[in-house]
Amino acid sequence: MAEIQYKHSITVEEYENLRKSVGWRPIERAQAQIGINNSRYITVATVNGQAVGMARLVGDGGYVNVICDVIVREEFQGQGIGKRLVLSLLEYIREGLSAGQSSIVYVMAAKGKEPFYESLGFVPRPADTLGCGMTQWIDK
Repeated sequence: MAEIQYKHSITVEEYENLRKSVGWRPIERAQAQIGINNSRYITVATVNGQAVGMARLVGDGGYVNVICDVIVREEFQGQGIGKRLVLSLLEYIREGLSAGQSSIVYVMAAKGKEPFYESLGFVPRPADTLGCGMTQWIDK
């Protein structure tokens, strides 16, 4: 098995290829580049120089963070890559906090991936004090 390396940048081409590899909706290139540029933090798993997984963090820079685009190519799933990607983002958030500060981290799990996020400490919604998470695509 080839060694997995990690980096903190991604090209639009790598991003597009990862999204396509898991059957996600395509994003227009200029829009994708803006999203990459405005990410707070990105972690990318590579094998032999090829991106095989990624996760990125967006947020307000204060206390709200959103983990998104957690992708691992199907042939590399089950090797702990996704876990390491998400833990990297969580550690980045933790390191940015000062004593007494807190941050909330949101994630929208793909269908069937909820147990993965629960294993990393995320609480499913709805819950006793949390309503259901919701999304909406806006097209033009």
